Amino acid sequence: MRWAWLALLFLITAASAALAAGQPLARIVVHGDQPVLAGQQITVDVQILVPNFFMSAPEFPLFDMPGAIVTMPDDRGTNLVETIDGQDYSGIQKSYVITPQTAGELTFPPVEISFKYAVEPGKPGDGKVTLPPEKIMVKLPAGAAGPDGPVPLAHISITQSLDRDVQALKAGDAVVRTVDIKAEGMPAMMIPPPAFAAPDGVRIYRKDPRLSDGQGDRQAFKQGERIETVTYVFEKPGDYVLPAVAIDWFDAAANRTETAKADEIKVTIAPGEAPAPALAPEQPASEEAGSPFDWRTPLAWIAVAAAIAAAAVLFVRRWLPHLRDWFARQRQMEKESEPAYFRQVEQAFATGDALTAYKALDRWTAKAGFKAIGGWAMATGDARLTNDVEALERCIFGRPGESGTWRDAAPMLERIAASRRASRAIRHRSALDEPRLPPLNPGSVA
Repeated sequence: MRWAWLALLFLITAASAALAAGQPLARIVVHGDQPVLAGQQITVDVQILVPNFFMSAPEFPLFDMPGAIVTMPDDRGTNLVETIDGQDYSGIQKSYVITPQTAGELTFPPVEISFKYAVEPGKPGDGKVTLPPEKIMVKLPAGAAGPDGPVPLAHISITQSLDRDVQALKAGDAVVRTVDIKAEGMPAMMIPPPAFAAPDGVRIYRKDPRLSDGQGDRQAFKQGERIETVTYVFEKPGDYVLPAVAIDWFDAAANRTETAKADEIKVTIAPGEAPAPALAPEQPASEEAGSPFDWRTPLAWIAVAAAIAAAAVLFVRRWLPHLRDWFARQRQMEKESEPAYFRQVEQAFATGDALTAYKALDRWTAKAGFKAIGGWAMATGDARLTNDVEALERCIFGRPGESGTWRDAAPMLERIAASRRASRAIRHRSALDEPRLPPLNPGSVA
């Protein structure tokens, strides 16, 4: 009887081991030693292995990783063959390139990948794996910390242009200066805003920057671009120097700080021209000359009415379709406006569902120009909002047993609304505080 129990235990153990060995699995291989340097590109291989063989290729997603830029430079996978515990496995490997932007710990998100594979030869089945929470330790390179915090860990270049020749300017004239800043491998929102100064006697008007993220081969992220437009108005004659525009950045390969710069601009302003004399008003026509058309006759009024009616018919026929199209575009613009997206956020938070609220918040922050909710929260400078977003993401994406309960949506929504009101108020005050342009010919003012 004892030998029978031992044989049964052996069979159960062998069957359990066979079942365990026959399950699909996911692995992450990080190339290079850790900790890695912020700004340094890291190659990471994601491997999906199944017993027997695949019957449909897994779709590898381009996931978000807070604090890093993730790209897939090649959309083709590599086939693998491996034996694990005596079981033959087939695998597909996809390579990612990760560029950390800040020091700390990066953790792979729990992304699920689905596929079909041969559970048994000739018998297809559904498979699903979740990426393991592999971690990457990141540190700042020595010398990358500036007096105002870490400098950008990306190659930055600056070019500039003027809208006119500065050799023939006079008092009251204006010059528009466009500064184009590009950062390789860094999102536009992370490029630090440059400083613009104006010498005495010059007024400066700065527009909101234009931010864009460029794509390279195979839709991989390539560079961020920030375009600044500044108008200088020269109030009086004299010699002026518009200061250079400079941004420091850290060259991780050379381990030193570099400076990208647009040179200063020297301008000589001549006195403005004297105002032209006023023209004498035209003399009224003599009544004796008579009028070529007598407006007092009934026939004249009938002709005018007919002309107006004909013009109205032509106007309606020609412009009514355009007016309908214009109103349709206005309605569509209202649907795609920032306030409309924020109303969706309020409605989603009112449901109390974490996933619904997260999706609405993601659409609104994307409308505002942010690639990820975490980047928007960091840009607000509100640590409580950053903690709220992390708690919401843990509630949705945390592993079973680790995800916490999402806190009440009302406090988070109130902080989001307060941050939005503060941002809109700053833009409104900036627009109100801008002084009006002076007259082009100051000498004409009494």
